[in-house]
Amino acid sequence: MCEWDGACDQWKPQNLVREWLRTLQGQPAAVVASVLRQHPHSALHFAELTDERGVDVSLRSAIYAALAEPG
Repeated sequence: MCEWDGACDQWKPQNLVREWLRTLQGQPAAVVASVLRQHPHSALHFAELTDERGVDVSLRSAIYAALAEPG
Protein backbone atom coordinates (compact mmCIF):
# COMPACT_ATOMS: atom_id res chain seq x y z
CA MET A 1 0.00 0.00 0.00
CA CYS A 2 2.70 2.49 0.93
CA GLU A 3 4.65 1.82 -2.25
CA TRP A 4 1.53 2.41 -4.33
CA ASP A 5 0.73 5.62 -2.47
CA GLY A 6 4.25 6.89 -2.96
CA ALA A 7 4.35 5.95 -6.65
CA CYS A 8 0.98 7.44 -7.60
CA ASP A 9 0.39 11.16 -7.61
CA GLN A 10 -3.28 11.41 -6.69
CA TRP A 11 -3.20 15.14 -6.02
CA LYS A 12 -2.56 16.30 -9.56
CA PRO A 13 -5.47 14.32 -11.07
CA GLN A 14 -7.77 15.44 -8.25
CA ASN A 15 -6.78 19.04 -8.85
CA LEU A 16 -7.58 18.68 -12.55
CA VAL A 17 -10.96 17.09 -11.79
CA ARG A 18 -11.71 19.82 -9.24
CA GLU A 19 -11.09 22.50 -11.87
CA TRP A 20 -13.28 20.62 -14.36
CA LEU A 21 -16.10 20.30 -11.82
CA ARG A 22 -16.07 24.07 -11.40
CA THR A 23 -16.90 24.47 -15.10
CA LEU A 24 -19.94 22.17 -15.17
CA GLN A 25 -23.43 23.65 -15.13
CA GLY A 26 -26.95 22.34 -15.75
CA GLN A 27 -27.43 18.85 -17.18
CA PRO A 28 -23.70 17.94 -17.38
CA ALA A 29 -23.34 18.86 -13.69
CA ALA A 30 -26.42 16.80 -12.80
CA VAL A 31 -24.99 13.76 -14.58
CA VAL A 32 -21.67 14.05 -12.72
CA ALA A 33 -23.52 14.68 -9.45
CA SER A 34 -25.35 11.39 -9.95
CA VAL A 35 -22.03 9.61 -10.33
CA LEU A 36 -20.64 11.31 -7.22
CA ARG A 37 -23.68 10.11 -5.25
CA GLN A 38 -22.85 6.57 -6.33
CA HIS A 39 -19.23 7.04 -5.21
CA PRO A 40 -19.35 9.09 -2.01
CA HIS A 41 -15.75 8.30 -1.05
CA SER A 42 -14.64 9.98 -4.27
CA ALA A 43 -16.97 12.90 -3.67
CA LEU A 44 -15.23 13.58 -0.36
CA HIS A 45 -12.09 14.59 -2.24
CA PHE A 46 -13.96 17.67 -3.44
CA ALA A 47 -15.44 18.82 -0.11
CA GLU A 48 -14.08 22.36 -0.42
CA LEU A 49 -16.27 22.90 -3.49
CA THR A 50 -19.35 23.01 -1.24
CA ASP A 51 -18.28 26.49 -0.14
CA GLU A 52 -18.03 27.83 -3.69
CA ARG A 53 -21.26 29.45 -4.82
CA GLY A 54 -20.14 29.29 -8.45
CA VAL A 55 -20.18 25.47 -8.36
CA ASP A 56 -23.44 24.02 -9.65
CA VAL A 57 -25.92 23.30 -6.87
CA SER A 58 -26.37 19.66 -7.93
CA LEU A 59 -22.63 19.04 -7.49
CA ARG A 60 -22.55 20.79 -4.13
CA SER A 61 -25.56 18.77 -3.03
CA ALA A 62 -23.94 15.47 -4.01
CA ILE A 63 -20.78 16.38 -2.12
CA TYR A 64 -22.80 17.48 0.93
CA ALA A 65 -24.54 14.10 0.88
CA ALA A 66 -21.18 12.34 0.94
CA LEU A 67 -20.06 14.47 3.88
CA ALA A 68 -23.21 13.54 5.78
CA GLU A 69 -22.70 9.79 5.36
CA PRO A 70 -21.42 7.98 8.43
CA GLY A 71 -17.99 6.44 8.27
